[in-house]
Amino acid sequence: MAPAGCEWPCAKRATRWPYLCAYQDMASKQVLGWPVGASMPEVLLTSALQRAFWAQPPTPGLLVHADRGGQ
Repeated sequence: MAPAGCEWPCAKRATRWPYLCAYQDMASKQVLGWPVGASMPEVLLTSALQRAFWAQPPTPGLLVHADRGGQ
């Protein structure tokens, strides 16, 4: 598994701003875990990471990068 990156983009929908946390395999560019929520609690981040690990189990030497963006 190549290094994984995490982003927190958001897009306005109706009157609310949903938040997306996505982990991506940087070698294949495949998105591995991506929950969406009405707020940005830590559980959104950990849920994305758990989903990524379920989709592609981590290998020794895995590097995870979480980019906080504009937050």
